[in-house]
Amino acid sequence: MGVNILMVDDHEIVYQGLRLSIHKKVNISSFDHCCTGDECMDFLSENTYDLIILDVNLPETDTQNLLSLILFKNPEQKVLIFSMSPEEIYARRFLKNGAKGFVSKEAKMSEVLFAISTVLEGKKYISLKTGQIISDDMLNRRTENPFDKLTEREIEMLKHMMNGKNGKEISDILHLHQSTVGTHKVNIFRKLGITNFVELTEMARANGFML
Repeated sequence: MGVNILMVDDHEIVYQGLRLSIHKKVNISSFDHCCTGDECMDFLSENTYDLIILDVNLPETDTQNLLSLILFKNPEQKVLIFSMSPEEIYARRFLKNGAKGFVSKEAKMSEVLFAISTVLEGKKYISLKTGQIISDDMLNRRTENPFDKLTEREIEMLKHMMNGKNGKEISDILHLHQSTVGTHKVNIFRKLGITNFVELTEMARANGFML
């Protein structure tokens, strides 16, 4: 008997490529596809899936909240994060919140298929890179990464800040009012307990948050 998979990703070419590859490795009964969190919940209201493959960056979607909604509906649901978002920033966050694995879109297809098979078998998939990060945290007795306190929007804005973008450039990129960007910056600094960009850079380096 084949498995049922739902892929939540707004890139059609990524979906088509993975669909073709996964059929060679896994016995599939159905492979559904949608692009937003609302569409995902609509599918889940009518179907059950052995695996949900979820991107981090989706239109009109807070992915952390979506993951929480999925697991609230079905605490046993297997969810694999499949994303271009930096693994060193997002992997631990999603694993901590209930995802069964995180695999980068930059990984070889053999690794992606292995991650899918691993999660379908009821195991957690942790890449060598994420495993090393977790190991380093344990060896250095870091129990909490301060950047885990930030929301996805704050993380997204922080990446632009650290890449040298000013407030206006960030507001244009993220389609936000400049005052909203300013509010996010204040909240980021408050949550991290810092007061300037030098302290931000030092904290980022100490916690592996360098882009």
